Amino acid sequence: MKTRNRFMKSLALASAALMMLALLSTLGASRTKTATKAALPRQCPSCFVSTGMFEVSNEEMVKAWVVNTGASRGLIVDWKVLDAMGNTLAESAAQKVAPNWASSFEFLPIVAAGQRTPLRVELTVDIMREDLRGTRGEHLFIPTLAVSDRATGKKGFGEDFFAIPD
Repeated sequence: MKTRNRFMKSLALASAALMMLALLSTLGASRTKTATKAALPRQCPSCFVSTGMFEVSNEEMVKAWVVNTGASRGLIVDWKVLDAMGNTLAESAAQKVAPNWASSFEFLPIVAAGQRTPLRVELTVDIMREDLRGTRGEHLFIPTLAVSDRATGKKGFGEDFFAIPD
């Protein structure tokens, strides 16, 4: 009987040790994944994002904004408007955006009356490396887009501008 009790105690102790080891290795792996995921959007000092294709007419204008919500040293932004073939129709010079300020870009398409042209807007945001340190998944900028009537200014449609990777 003593041998059987010793065997059961040893088996229970070994099982508990294995479960503890499995738990610790799982916690270590989940911490690594979380830290990597949180740091992922901040790894690029130069983030490139783009809208999908949308159509505008000669009577409409496209206006896009980006707000610096967390880069204390500022952002450098570049805008580009491209047609369906990938040709650049308009682009901005590099603009510095101070913390809690915004930058905007307007495009007035030239299209034959009654016609519509497909476009997409691209944004490149340069973030100082010092601002990337210590961020935990916060978005350092928020881009938006609106298409509105030139004459009245009434908004035709707007959207969260770009998909920002998490």
